[in-house]
Amino acid sequence: YPDGDLTDERSLAYLDKYDCVIATNVLNFIFDTHAAIRGLASLVQPDTGSVLVTVAGLAPISRFDYDRWGDFWRFNDMSMRQMFELYFTNVTCLAYGNAPLAAAFIMGLSQEDVTAHLYEHNDPNYQITIAVRATNPKSIGE
Repeated sequence: YPDGDLTDERSLAYLDKYDCVIATNVLNFIFDTHAAIRGLASLVQPDTGSVLVTVAGLAPISRFDYDRWGDFWRFNDMSMRQMFELYFTNVTCLAYGNAPLAAAFIMGLSQEDVTAHLYEHNDPNYQITIAVRATNPKSIGE
């Protein structure tokens, strides 16, 4: 089996257990999100392990990924919290974004094109990026 397919338990069985696994902007491109989160949980130390994950909320389709393997999901803080709570005992979920930044993001503007003070306010109705910190993976069947 190829190592590292988060949705395939057999490919992860050969990997070590880690203190922390970081997965930035990965889950939007994996169809079986639950299997991938379960896979992340299986990669960290049982009592002390953490995963740090970011996903796109409000985002345009990534045509490159869509055409090659898929661009399946747009998430929000509620969906991420509920999914991660199935596999971890401690979950913190934060959303970042606001309407002007969402418009800038959709138009393809860079950070340098946007006034810095726009980053100071988060509006829960315009979640561009969602960040998750999940610790203490649950045992399978827990």
